[in-house]
Amino acid sequence: MQLESAEVQLSECGKVEAQIGEKTILSEKIKKAYEIKGEYARCQDALRNMQTCESALKEQQERAPLLKEQSQSVIQTAKAVKETAEKELKAYTTIYERVNKEVKLLKQIKEAEKKDQPAKSDRSAGRRPQSQRRSGENGEAGSRLEGSVREADRH
Repeated sequence: MQLESAEVQLSECGKVEAQIGEKTILSEKIKKAYEIKGEYARCQDALRNMQTCESALKEQQERAPLLKEQSQSVIQTAKAVKETAEKELKAYTTIYERVNKEVKLLKQIKEAEKKDQPAKSDRSAGRRPQSQRRSGENGEAGSRLEGSVREADRH
C-alpha cells in the first residue's frame, strides 16, 4: 500500500513537474515578450522620428528654391542700395565742395570789400549820398562775385 501510495504521489509529482516545466517555458516567453515590447516601442518612436525628419527635409527641399530666389533678390537690392548710396554720397560731396568754394569766394569778396571800402569812402564821401555809395559798392562786389563764381565753376 505504501508502494501504491508512493507511486500515486510520484505520478502526481510527475504531472506537477510537467506543469511546472510548461509554466517555466511560458514565463520565459512572457519575459521575452515584454523585452520585445520595449524594443518595439523604441522602434516605433524611431520610425516616427524618421518620418518627421523626412517630412521636414522634404519641406526644406521645397522651400530651398524660394529661399535661394529671395537671397538673390536681397543681394540685388543690397547692390542697388549701395550704388544709390554711392551716387548720393558723390552728389553730396560735389555739392559740399561747391559750397565750400562759394564760401571761400564770399570770404575773399568780403575781405576785398573791407580793403576797398576805406579807399572808396575817401573818394566818394562828398560826391554821392550814402545810399548810392552802398548800392554802387554792392554792384561792384556783385560783379566780382559773379566773375569769381563763373571762374570756380570752370575749375
